Amino acid sequence: MIYSAPPVRTKRLAWVANATIAIPRGVLLVVAGWSVTRSVASWEPWGIGGVLGLFLLGASVTKDFADVEGDRAGGCETLPIRYGRAGAIRRAAPFFTVPFLLLAAGAGAGVFTGHRVALAVLGIACAGWGARVVCMLRR
Repeated sequence: MIYSAPPVRTKRLAWVANATIAIPRGVLLVVAGWSVTRSVASWEPWGIGGVLGLFLLGASVTKDFADVEGDRAGGCETLPIRYGRAGAIRRAAPFFTVPFLLLAAGAGAGVFTGHRVALAVLGIACAGWGARVVCMLRR
């Protein structure tokens, strides 16, 4: 409702729209899942949720490329409308890789309770995947 319905309708506010998607679908989804078996009073679920939230903050721009005309007509200033296609991709690109590199770095430093090697490999693999997605978006 906050994203698409008046009076708030954050969809019309570029980065605020992306945050409206990233917080519930990235950060809070992880924390909610974590709460089924463990306490959310530790920093770990928030850290993992933060990684996914950062990813979604940038990655949610991909849905906006398909409807630039409709969004413009509806008064929405999405990132592609504000910065153009290339500018939106350039601004979103770090969000496809950096969060996963943070996951790998955190795993390497032992700040997560999971299997360190598996988390580091996952983080690096996801960062590579994110870089590939950015290349495809640029094409």
